Amino acid sequence: MKPKYIIVAAIVAAFVGFIVFSPEGSKNISGSASSGRKPIPAEGSPVPALALKDLSGAQFNIESEKGNVVIVNFWATWCPPCKAELPSLNNLYAQMLDRKDLKIVTIPYNDSPENGLKYFKDNGFNLPILVDAGGQAAYRYGLTGVPETFFIDRKGVLRKWIKGPIHFDSQDAINYINTLLAEQS
Repeated sequence: MKPKYIIVAAIVAAFVGFIVFSPEGSKNISGSASSGRKPIPAEGSPVPALALKDLSGAQFNIESEKGNVVIVNFWATWCPPCKAELPSLNNLYAQMLDRKDLKIVTIPYNDSPENGLKYFKDNGFNLPILVDAGGQAAYRYGLTGVPETFFIDRKGVLRKWIKGPIHFDSQDAINYINTLLAEQS
């Protein structure tokens, strides 16, 4: 066999081996067999189910929040960009606290809720923390990293998915949120 064909055969075999044996290709987050494709929510489509408890045990269910605008922020204490954006998210939360039609929740990713609570207490943050045991919500929402934020309208439709840190208390962000709040369900 010519060296050129051996190299091509080796590349093809490596590619097939990667597809067959990669963790994404063989199991989903719960460990069961799957097509290997992560669900990816699309802007303009209904958001995936999200039913989690907060640290006090109170249930948060995205279905029950229809009629409200919801901001879901995935973050971690080990993530410097997450830590950089949290003060602005906390400022937004404080500014909008009287708006009963706006819900802001945070979900630690690959981090313990206890670490999140300690970090919030140490920094004077009052944001709600939801517990995503096993990372099921992160998986359903197609999380690619942290921080990531999902803006959900009154109908339960994903309007904006921001990957990376943002300034939640900037005028642009506040204007966008007010636009969502002004819409009827």
